[in-house]
Order: sequence, then structure tokens, then C-alpha cells
Amino acid sequence: MRILFSLALCVFFISGYSQMQIDHAIQLTGAGVNAKISGIQNVTNTNDATSVGSLQSGGFVYSDATGSNNNFQIDINPAISAYQKGMLFSFKSNQTINGPCTLNINALGAVPIKKYVNQDVGGCEIQVGQIVTVVFDSVNFQMISFPSLGSIPSAANAGPDQLNVPQNTTITLAANSPTNGTGTWSIVSGAGGNITNPSSPTSTFTGQDSVLYTLVWTISNSCGTSTDTVNLSYVACYVPGNQTFSYTGSQQTFTVPCGASSITITAYGAQGATGANTGDPSLAKTGGLGGQSTGMLAVTQGQNLYVLVGGQNGYNGGGVGGSGGGSWGAGGIGGGASDVRMGGTGLGNRIIVAGGGGGGGGQESNYYSGAGGTGGGTTGGQGDRSQGNPTYCPGASGGTQSAGGAASCWNGGSGVCGTDGSLGQGGTGANWNSFSGGGGGGGYYGGGGSSNWAGGGGGGGGSGYTGGVTNGSMQNGVQSGNGQVVITW
Repeated sequence: MRILFSLALCVFFISGYSQMQIDHAIQLTGAGVNAKISGIQNVTNTNDATSVGSLQSGGFVYSDATGSNNNFQIDINPAISAYQKGMLFSFKSNQTINGPCTLNINALGAVPIKKYVNQDVGGCEIQVGQIVTVVFDSVNFQMISFPSLGSIPSAANAGPDQLNVPQNTTITLAANSPTNGTGTWSIVSGAGGNITNPSSPTSTFTGQDSVLYTLVWTISNSCGTSTDTVNLSYVACYVPGNQTFSYTGSQQTFTVPCGASSITITAYGAQGATGANTGDPSLAKTGGLGGQSTGMLAVTQGQNLYVLVGGQNGYNGGGVGGSGGGSWGAGGIGGGASDVRMGGTGLGNRIIVAGGGGGGGGQESNYYSGAGGTGGGTTGGQGDRSQGNPTYCPGASGGTQSAGGAASCWNGGSGVCGTDGSLGQGGTGANWNSFSGGGGGGGYYGGGGSSNWAGGGGGGGGSGYTGGVTNGSMQNGVQSGNGQVVITW
């Protein structure tokens, strides 16, 4: 009783400075530094004095958050009835945000959370399990705890604009490769465009002429997104045309014009040379006509193709004729093939070949000789006869798609033969006792060289080839004189 009375006197003494109402019994226990008051219940009104237990539990200022989609909700106990400037609260986050967020306390309404004086909180700056402390400034909750660094996505860089690119060109994009997050391309304006691989920063892109395209490169992860745009456009430059390549004795180059995506190649092999007739030139046997090969090829502008036009002098694979001697004429040189090469200049780079004709056999006026076989296709023409007997100096065989033409041999004596044709090369005409055979024509595989005796046989024609083009076709014996190549786009 005395203890209660003393407390009442103490309360009365200080009431001159403030008032304290006690509506139920309280107890003072302990003595000295261990003395304490007990029996004060937790308050329920914001104007009431707080208790040690309420402070220790954190009920006034702390709560585990609920909510979703960057919106936090907490319930303070006892509940507050209104937001007041200067209020401080802490909560444990239940989510990792990916952008600006809000806090709603005791269902009083969502209020934006800001950082660093009114800046929006960014993706991943509040993560699951993080303790967040905020102060109400009468408008926003200002975050006074440190934002989490998080793993925000890499800053997107879509690369430089590529404008007025020639039509039918494939554009290679040049975005950055993300360190954090994944990247995706999308077309935000422009019709008819195509992104080959939307997830590749260096994907290829194709589009239509005279259309401005805007593409966006987006890098995203659970912490947010970053975007950047790039502009692309094509300019029409295609003008139909053709280019004719004539014989020059050297390799020539065709550069695909602006905007061309497909060409048609028509190649003509050279005619074989005429075999000499020393007695009566009017009876000289002409070389076989060159063949023709045609086909289509898909190309890209600026691409280089290499063109070799065959000559009657044997340029590009024509076989040498027999040299003759005395009163006997020399055999004609095989005509050179005409071809187009892609990706290199070797025989293996040929995509289309027109075979050259075989050279005519050499002779004296009172003997017969063979005309050269025609170039093109898979076979060459056969030579003529000697002294009325075709078995003496038969003409050589033409080249095929898989082998050179076989040489012919003189069957009436010692078996003198020309040489066989080979890949890209006509065979050599035989030369014996002043009688001479015609050389084989150049081709994919060259024609064989002919035998000789009295009147030389004709060389075989070279074969054509269309294996590197589409819609290919070949024709024998259509070209006189030197060869030619015509490219149309």
C-alpha cells in the first residue's frame, strides 16, 4: 500500500508539467536499478503512450509485406488511421521488383516508394527477403535503406543505322551481346521485313525496297528491361541488262550489278581450227562447231564471277593438231571451251561449260581427212576417212561428263595414235610421216586427238557441263569462230 501511495504522490508532483491517467492497477517490482513498472497493457490508440512490449515487438513500425506486381502491402499493429509526415516504417519484401513500386499501409492507399530524393526505384533494387525502411514525406515514401544492386539487365545497344542499302542485300545487325539478361529483336515499323534469328544480336535481316524499318533490341531479365532502336532501309537500284564477253585470250571478270539476284548464263565454245590442205585449200576440212550451254544462277550484288572465252587458237583447253610436214597439211587445233567460274579460278570452280569443237584433220589434196567433232553435250563428232577407207584414220571420240574423249589410232600401219582428252583439256592430234590429225576440243572433259595417215582424222569435241547452275541445257555444234559468253540479269 505504501508503494502505491508513493507512486501516487510522484504522479501528483509531476502533474504540474504533464498529466498521466492510470485506469487500472499497476505494480512496481524490484528495487534500485532493477526496479520496473509492470501491468501496463499494449495501447490501441495512436494518442496513447506506448509500452515496452510494443516497442520490442516492432508492431508500430515493422511488418512482413504481402502484395504482388511491384505493389507492397503491410499491416501495422496497432493500425494507423492516416499517413502523417515523418512516419517511419520498415518491412520485409516478399518479391523482387522489376520497376517502380508502391507501399500500402493498413489499406490507406498505395503511395509510391522513391529513392535518392524522388527517383523511381528500379528493377531488382528491392529483392525478396530484403528489409526496406521508408519515411513518409507527405507525398511519397522516401527509401532510406540502401537499394539492392541486383542483376539488372545489360544496357541495350542496337548498333548503327544502316540506310539506303542496295536492294536484295542481306543486312547483318550489330547489337551488343548481353552480359545480364537475354536479347530479342522485333520490328516496330515497316512491312515485309524478316529477322532470321530474333535472339541473335548479329542476326541477318532482309526487307523491301523504299521501306524504312525500325527494329528494337530488347534485353530483359527478372529485374527489368533495356531497349534501343536501329533504323534500316533499302534503295532500289536494279536495272535489267546483259553483258557479252568475247574472246580476249585471258580471264575476264563479271561483277553482279546492284540489285541483281539471279542471272542467266549462255556460253558458246569455240569452233575447232580447219585442218590444212596443201594441194587444194578448198578441200580443207573445217573444225567442228562449238557447243552451247545455258543455265541460271542465284547471285548477290557485288559478287565476282570469272569468265574464260574459248578461242579457235585453242585458248582454254583446245588440243594441238598434228604439225604436218613436207607436202602434207597440219591438223587443226581444237577449239577452246568457254566457261564461268565461281569462288575461284581453278577447273573445280567451273559452274557451266560450253565445249569447243575438234580440229579438222590435215591432208594433201588427193586424200580425204576428217572434219572436227562438234563441241557440247556429251559426245563429239567422228572424223572422216582416208583413201575411201574409214578404218584408216577414224576420228577421235568426244568428251563425256565423266571422262576425256578417246584418241583414235591409224589402223593401217604402225598404230600411231593421238592422245586422249582429259579434264578441261583436249587431246593432241597424232603426227607421223607428215600426216597429221586434228586436236581435240576443250570442254568439261576434252575431246580426243585424232590419228593420221595420208589424211588425218578430225579431233573429238569437248563436252559441256551445267552442273553448277539450274535449268541447265546443252546443244551441240552451234558456234562458229571464237567462243562467247552472254550474261543476262
